[in-house]
Amino acid sequence: MNLKSLAQQLGISETTVSRALNGYPEVSERTRQRVLAAAEEFGYRPNPMARSLASGRTNVVGIIHPLSPNDLADPMFMQIVDGMVEALEERQMDLIMAPVSPVNELRAYEHMVKERRVDGLIVGRTHLYDERIAYLAKQGLPFIAHGRTSVNEPHAWFDYDNEAGMRIAVEHLLAHGHQRIGLISAPLDMNFARQRFASFGKAMQAAGLSQNPRHLIENTNDRRSGYLAMQKILGSETPPSAVIVDNH
Repeated sequence: MNLKSLAQQLGISETTVSRALNGYPEVSERTRQRVLAAAEEFGYRPNPMARSLASGRTNVVGIIHPLSPNDLADPMFMQIVDGMVEALEERQMDLIMAPVSPVNELRAYEHMVKERRVDGLIVGRTHLYDERIAYLAKQGLPFIAHGRTSVNEPHAWFDYDNEAGMRIAVEHLLAHGHQRIGLISAPLDMNFARQRFASFGKAMQAAGLSQNPRHLIENTNDRRSGYLAMQKILGSETPPSAVIVDNH
């Protein structure tokens, strides 16, 4: 059954039926309930494409992500995605993830914005200066960043307290008697990694300890490079007694 047939069954206009189904305030509660009951009785389901054209909304939120094979086996990454899906499902919205190669990431954002395929975007793994956010802030499409950047344009973001987390990790190791502490960090062009790296240095300095450059390795987010980084640190002339590994 389509909208026209439902309106004929009820003896009211298609416009009134459409507004009742979409929660417009000018439709009385009595009429709304009558329309909803009839839609349920006759099995009416709105055409999503027609509804999108009429409302100007897709009810879809997107993530453009330079996906690596390790992401799919990363429990933290999947927990974040699961939380997004759960929140959107409560609002009868969908999440789409568009994997792209890193060199085409900004181009993918431009294409998504121009085509208006989503109602909003979630930007992850933010960089110190993030050209994706600089671009989106000027486009008028809602978005939120998972992480902070130095981009001056106002935008919504959420993040962890990276400085405090690293300080607590260092203090925990110090409390257990460790003084030679190493750090394997995520790439330092990522904002969270830079914040944690700086916090590591401050915590070591506050404890009156120097940092051995051979014990500090900037790393990529995959198991192989993590393994090689740890091998390099442990193979140094005076290896650390403890290592902090940071990849999220």
